[in-house]
Order: sequence, then C-alpha cells, then structure tokens
Amino acid sequence: MAVLVLGGYGLIGSAVVARLCDRPVAGLGRDVAVSRRRWPGVDWREADLAQLLRAEDWTPLLAGVESVVNAAGVLQQGLRDDVAGVQERAMLALYAAARQTGIKRIVQISAVGAEPRASTEFLRSKARADDALRASGLDYVILRPGLVISSAAYGGTALIRAVRKIDPTSKIVAMSGLMNSEQTAELQHLPRRAPNIFSIRSKIMATISKEPGM
Repeated sequence: MAVLVLGGYGLIGSAVVARLCDRPVAGLGRDVAVSRRRWPGVDWREADLAQLLRAEDWTPLLAGVESVVNAAGVLQQGLRDDVAGVQERAMLALYAAARQTGIKRIVQISAVGAEPRASTEFLRSKARADDALRASGLDYVILRPGLVISSAAYGGTALIRAVRKIDPTSKIVAMSGLMNSEQTAELQHLPRRAPNIFSIRSKIMATISKEPGM
C-alpha cells in the first residue's frame, strides 16, 4: 500500500516524495509529465484538485493507498488556481472518500497563522480544511510550518530568501529543517487520536543559515 502525496512535484511535496522513496509512494498533480521522468519509480496520478469536489471523484485516485500527505496549496486566486477549491472543498471531498475507503491517516501540511479570521484566503481556507479534518473522525496529523524555503527557488521562494536577508526575524523554515523535524520524521509513530497539530517554526529557525544562498 502506498502513501499518496498531493502536490507531489511542488516545493514541499517533492521533498516528501524524496523522503519516502524507500517505500511505495504515489504522487498527484494536474501535470505530472515532467515528474514521471524525474521520479520514474513513483506512481504518478494526474488530476486537478480543484475539480475533485465529490467523494466519488477521489475514489479511483485512492486505489492502493493507505495514507495521504496533502502538500498542495494555492497562494492566491488566478485563472487556473482556485484557492478555496483546492485547499478546502477538494479536501472535504477527500475526507469523505477517505472514510469510505479506509485510509489510515491524513497528514495535512497547513501553515502558521491558519485561522478563520486570517487576513488572506490562503490562510482562512487552510484553517477551514484543518477544522474539517479534526472533526472528520479520521486519524490525522496537521503540520503548520512557517514560510518554507529550499535551495531550489520554486515560485516566490527566491523573493522570500531576499526578504530574510533584509528582515532576520521573518518566520521562515528551511526545507531541511522541516524534513528533519521530529514531527515530520516520526509521523508513523505518533499516538492515534492525539491532538496531533504541530507548529514548526522557532524550533528549527537556526537551520535557515545552512541553506545555500542564505
């Protein structure tokens, strides 16, 4: 049985896929052609999260899957990007499908500041998905990192690194720190039904200086 990584070729998702390379892993995204060449051993499944709004839309994608890591996210609304569709409505459908298909655990990578009254729809929709997961009856872990950067600049991460040089107090998490944090490394060993919600920020801020270009 495999772990399905949503947003498997994104900044965090690709690191999760690499971390899980010693076990069966599947990745999901809306355009996986490049990822199939990069990680031929991964079972890539192509779908647009914004279109997966019913439990039955998820059922075939969960075949052979025992747990799900949601590393997908949309920072802002766009012609091809639906913030609430990807981060909330698709997740509600996933939770329903997970109950029906017996998924063992869902790991939700949320964000520090995810609150119902947050200033951005990115954070508000993350909060609503987090709350729905907590109420779903499923076994879950919610990770709330700060802004995550990597030596590879995906989207706005080059700008984030520049901001970090200007403002050393910025709440930024290095990818190496996130992947090596205790909660990420030991997800399979966390107690069932515990309040498994973790903010990953100050604990690993010291690792930022080790990232190339910082």
